[in-house]
Amino acid sequence: MKMQCLPHQIEPERLARSRRILSGVIPLRLMPRLCDMLESSEGQAIVSFHFDCDEDGSTIIHLSIHAELKLMCQLTMKPYWQPIDTQIDLAPIKHESQARFLPANVEPFLMLEPTIAPAQIVEDELILNLPLVPKNPKNNCSNQKNQAYYAPCDELDASADTYQPFAVLASLKRKG
Repeated sequence: MKMQCLPHQIEPERLARSRRILSGVIPLRLMPRLCDMLESSEGQAIVSFHFDCDEDGSTIIHLSIHAELKLMCQLTMKPYWQPIDTQIDLAPIKHESQARFLPANVEPFLMLEPTIAPAQIVEDELILNLPLVPKNPKNNCSNQKNQAYYAPCDELDASADTYQPFAVLASLKRKG
């Protein structure tokens, strides 16, 4: 499939009627909300939009995205590259009430204008595909326990006196 320069604005309904396919790259720096969540805005997203109509004549966008995003591992505090590969079917809708009529495998995409920037759609999907807590899978850090926070139960000394901050209140209650 030939990569081409994507237009800045597209009209999904018109493209769906002609069953167009748009493929290309979008620099990550053109996605400011996403860049705020990344360690670096370098790189690009390789995208493919397949515009189609379903049996009812509704517009369906088959979107495929591949990107490498630079995130900060929250366990090692070192940057790493997170691959994102996702495919999703979207249906542009004009009112939220239209969403309940869509098939379960199609996500609604609210469009208040007849045109939209492809970068905006891709940015939304990349944000939704970011890990909740970024962890570098190559470090195998998810299996390690930080000893500063965790101690095995058998190492805890049950006979040790523990500080009880409200013990003074108990003595006042007895006097009163």
